[in-house]
Amino acid sequence: MSLAWRVGREQDPAISQSMEIGFVLLLLVLPVAISAALEIGADPRSFAIGVMLAASISFIAPLEPSCVIVYGPGRYRFIDFVRMGGGLTLILLIVVLPLVPVFWPLK
Repeated sequence: MSLAWRVGREQDPAISQSMEIGFVLLLLVLPVAISAALEIGADPRSFAIGVMLAASISFIAPLEPSCVIVYGPGRYRFIDFVRMGGGLTLILLIVVLPLVPVFWPLK
């Protein structure tokens, strides 16, 4: 297991449980996205990449493994992640997600 996973489990069980729920939700949404891509005749790989990127670029809450590592030792508060992570998440959504069809064409 990764260091972030162990640190998260040792610090706060609620954080590690939220991380597990995020992975489960990703696994539930991915087949729906692939089915939708096949239904409209698009490349399922581009839909899968889009879902994966959308799920992994959220820095608003300290539920990502990289954020869990610094959450306790850095004495951060939840609002600190909202302030700094909100802008970063917005920038990444605006820049990264529109590039998915450029690198992984829909057809």
